[in-house]
Amino acid sequence: MPTTISPQDLDGLLKGSSPFALIDVRETGEYNNAHIPGASLIPRRDLESQMADAVPHSATPVVLCDDDARRATLAGATLEGLGYSDVSVLDGGINRWVTQEYPTEWGVNVPSKDFGEKVEVVHHVPEIDAVELQERIDSGEGPGWRQPDGSGADPGEKGVPRQGGGRSRGGRGAGRVVRRRRAGECR
Repeated sequence: MPTTISPQDLDGLLKGSSPFALIDVRETGEYNNAHIPGASLIPRRDLESQMADAVPHSATPVVLCDDDARRATLAGATLEGLGYSDVSVLDGGINRWVTQEYPTEWGVNVPSKDFGEKVEVVHHVPEIDAVELQERIDSGEGPGWRQPDGSGADPGEKGVPRQGGGRSRGGRGAGRVVRRRRAGECR
């Protein structure tokens, strides 16, 4: 049977430096409405198939959460059956977490959204609307995108769409930034 962890103790873990995995076992829509910052979504129905990739070391401390701790308790028993030895459930779930005025966030890919907004502000990333972009593409000028190393001036180069809307191998997404995880941290 998994142990319980209080919202206060979980807050301490989140502020500390000890590695652990915080897994929200609700469904996607519930998670998107509100979740604890730093929580990773693995719906209870997907634990058996996703947990080994998300938390490969079975001795890693795992904290499970849901709305009221019922699903998380069932998920904890599943994880213990899979060999995870340090499993706890957030006492009272996210409902208690919120009642005690701890923070939540909504949406998905929140760290990448935060990163993108910070880069935009710090580096003064210029904006271009869809109409101006299409005009530049139609005129053959191209969007004028450049990589930090200065490449990307010619259509088809890394970071520049080819005429007709196709993308080069280094196009959108190829330069994405991936947040490094601490040992044992869940994705």
